[in-house]
Amino acid sequence: MNKEEKSQYYKRWREKHREQHRRSHGQRNKVYRAKYPERRKAEQAVERAIKKGTLIRQPCEVCGDPRAQAHHDDYSKPLIIRWLCDKHHKNLHRRKKEELITLPHRKHTPIQ
Repeated sequence: MNKEEKSQYYKRWREKHREQHRRSHGQRNKVYRAKYPERRKAEQAVERAIKKGTLIRQPCEVCGDPRAQAHHDDYSKPLIIRWLCDKHHKNLHRRKKEELITLPHRKHTPIQ
C-alpha cells in the first residue's frame, strides 16, 4: 500500500467510525475530568487567563518554539506555569515518570 492509498484508507475508516470515535472520546474525557479535577481546573484557569489577556502565551523556554504548551509543576497554583513545546513537554513528563520508577523505596523507621 503506497502513501496515497494508505491516506485514503484511513480517511474512509475515520468517516465510517466517526460517531463511535466521538462517543468513546467523550467518555474518555468525562473519566479524565472525574479522575483529575485539579488538573482540569488548572487547565481551565490558564485558558480563561489567556482569553482575558492576563496571561500571554510564550515560546518554549528550552528551544524558543512559538507553539508552546502550558505545563503545571503544581496544579494548586494554576497560573504558575512553564511554557514548553510538545517535544520538551513530553521529555519532561518522561523524565519525571522514570524518576518515580527508579526511586528506591525508603523504609520508614520509627522515631525514638
